[in-house]
Amino acid sequence: MRRNILLNLIVVTSQEQKMNATSKAREDVEELLKNEGVEIIDINYKATSNALLRGFKTNRVLSKYVKKSVNTGDNVWIQYPIQNYVLFRFIAKKIKKKNCNLYCIIHDILTLRQGKDLMVEGEVLNFADAIIVHTDNMKTLLQNQGVKAPMLPIYLFPYLTNDDYVNEEK
Repeated sequence: MRRNILLNLIVVTSQEQKMNATSKAREDVEELLKNEGVEIIDINYKATSNALLRGFKTNRVLSKYVKKSVNTGDNVWIQYPIQNYVLFRFIAKKIKKKNCNLYCIIHDILTLRQGKDLMVEGEVLNFADAIIVHTDNMKTLLQNQGVKAPMLPIYLFPYLTNDDYVNEEK
């Protein structure tokens, strides 16, 4: 049976702080997917300041989690961006090797905001079986940059609030 899972990458520094780049949007998407029965899998690993060691350790930890936590044929959700596109490519290849569907929820693409060419990042996004984007403009821009994966504009990301909304019609 196909499971729906969301992979969360959580980096713990030497100070034992969680550095997972969560934002309101990421946390809300996680909560909404969880409410829809998506299994949340946190991938925790301790970061090192040495870039070479960090790369090896990240690959080892991610390989272990994907092997252990992702079953053949699962539907895997990833919120993008994660640390960098190289890391996304690595995770995507591991997931696709298990014949899983990969769904990407894009919150931001730094290279687009900086007005840079999306060639490498676009190639990485093509690992996805489908991508959720903010708008038709983002979809068109990604397509013009070579992203061929099917895209679904959601227009407004649903933000959750703890405040009770009161509609006072007069």
